[in-house]
Amino acid sequence: MFKDDFREQLALNSRNVPDFYQQYFDECDSPDVLDKIMYFDLKTSLPEQLLMLTDKMTMAVSLEGRVPFLDHRMVEYAARIPSDLKIKGFKLRYIQKKVFEKRFPPYVFQQKKKGFGAPVGVWIRNELREMTHDLLGESYLRKQGIFNPAVVGKAMEDHFQMKEDYTDNLLALITFQIWYDHYFNKG
Repeated sequence: MFKDDFREQLALNSRNVPDFYQQYFDECDSPDVLDKIMYFDLKTSLPEQLLMLTDKMTMAVSLEGRVPFLDHRMVEYAARIPSDLKIKGFKLRYIQKKVFEKRFPPYVFQQKKKGFGAPVGVWIRNELREMTHDLLGESYLRKQGIFNPAVVGKAMEDHFQMKEDYTDNLLALITFQIWYDHYFNKG
């Protein structure tokens, strides 16, 4: 979530935080780095983010979402494909397109990828700006004593002024603060 230098500066008390990624890299029995990265995604971001969020968002509007390429046999087969065939330069979904190129007209493969992303960065700059300042403001962070107010303040300012996109970092910090308030500041 956080770049190493940002993460190191973020905590007030520099504690040696275990590398979250390493446990999954160690679990993967392949020596190939791409396999390890894919295993990590399969165990973390796929079930905990992409699939869960897609499921919730589609159900919220009575839309049925399908994930046909997640049948365990398909995943196991794809995992056995050599890495040099999984990535072909900068072409996304190269094998998938090759498999289906004779079944679909060319324009299908010429379209840009479309996602279901929410404009969270814009919300933080606008509708959630006041809440962001409340939860990540200097006085609150000093009182709490977990995060470095100067580092968080710089990230917020750079994000608000659109110098850098800190959407994911700020969203993680906001989420943490809401969780922290709920479970530790009940008073």
